[in-house]
Amino acid sequence: MYEEYYRLREKPFQIVPNPGILYLSKKHKAALTYLKYGITEGAGVIMLTGEVGTGKTTLVRYILNSLCRDEPTCVIFDTNMTPDELLSAILDGFGVNAQGKSKPEKIEILYKYLVKCFANRENPLLIIDEAQNLPIQTLEEVRMLSNLQSDNELLLQILLVGQPELKKKLGSYELLQFAQRIAVKYHISAFNKEETVEYINFRTKKAGRTTPLFTPEAIGRVFDASGGIPRTINLICDLALVYSYGLEEDPVSVEAVEKVIGENFSTSLQYAGNKLPDSALETLLPGKPLNQAVEERLQRLEGSVYTLLLKFDTFIRKMDENKPKATNVVDKKLSKQLDIEKQKCVYVVNRYNWLVKKYKELELRTTQSGLKN
Repeated sequence: MYEEYYRLREKPFQIVPNPGILYLSKKHKAALTYLKYGITEGAGVIMLTGEVGTGKTTLVRYILNSLCRDEPTCVIFDTNMTPDELLSAILDGFGVNAQGKSKPEKIEILYKYLVKCFANRENPLLIIDEAQNLPIQTLEEVRMLSNLQSDNELLLQILLVGQPELKKKLGSYELLQFAQRIAVKYHISAFNKEETVEYINFRTKKAGRTTPLFTPEAIGRVFDASGGIPRTINLICDLALVYSYGLEEDPVSVEAVEKVIGENFSTSLQYAGNKLPDSALETLLPGKPLNQAVEERLQRLEGSVYTLLLKFDTFIRKMDENKPKATNVVDKKLSKQLDIEKQKCVYVVNRYNWLVKKYKELELRTTQSGLKN
């Protein structure tokens, strides 16, 4: 919409995690160092925590696309599950069929799979996002899985990613043994003002802009309103660009940012105490507080978007890697068929874009209602 006017190749403030435009603040560099160390050294259990929107998922995608690109990887998002459901999800994520098997049988199947990976010098990685939602019994199951090992090496690397509540949960007496098994941990905090300036300028340069896109005063106001949370910075900046484009101003002024914040990020619910009627609450998740219901829906949608993107990336990469050289009639036919199948993935891309759009709408509506931190 506004890209051409502002001399941009693409939108610089998409809220969907994009490791291609990862801004490495000192905090994110430190987090990556800890993650790389834990994974490459076979630390066992690694924990990454941070507030909503601080870039945890982007870091995980960066790790997946670089360090773990060729290793067996299982990523789990829907974490409100029983121990048996978790085992099924892990086996399914690693592509191992254990349908209809009992829990002991699933553990045995998983162990044999991990031993096979060890023999092939592969390093399986299990990533559990939104791990703060795991019930205590399921977290205990994760601890048991971290014990799977050969004579002297752990067979499974586990990366727990979650909000600060995860640290509190692991500090409970019931999970004391699990907390002691976490070898590497790091907490990502929000940007300070200097990092916010660098982040916004970094994003705009990556999108093709060679001169400042926001005035210093505008960036200062973005920082004040966002609290240094990258996802909120993206939302404010994107809407400010749309508003400024309508006014044909360049760079974006502090007045434009103020207008966007006032119209889109102030509490807009008309109900007393910022609460929806009981009937509206029940349409979200029956029996749950409104903020928890909205947050869980956002997490599920974000997980769906992320999972779909990973599957699409992996499918296209494997298709390109396995595409034969067209040296004869058979190879030409195979190559042509692969191209046809690749074109069918347009549906996947369109579905992904639709999910992104819906997620952004939900994110904005939640921010407007004053329910998200």
